[in-house]
Amino acid sequence: MATRSDVTSFHKRVLNAGVTLQDLTRDLMLKQENYVKPPYIETPEKAEYVKKQHFLAGFFGHDRHNPQTAIN
Repeated sequence: MATRSDVTSFHKRVLNAGVTLQDLTRDLMLKQENYVKPPYIETPEKAEYVKKQHFLAGFFGHDRHNPQTAIN
């Protein structure tokens, strides 16, 4: 954390320049149709609770044979 006003002003300018560059890059990629949008996963309407204790079996071991759900 900086206390000098010139240092904080510099950090703000650099941060704003980075955000502007990111926005320009995204807009250009969308215009050129190069931008790959992340997949949309719908939020469930109600929570599903784990009914069996073996839901995470093998999660921490070497034999991970159970795939994670998309929400996780």
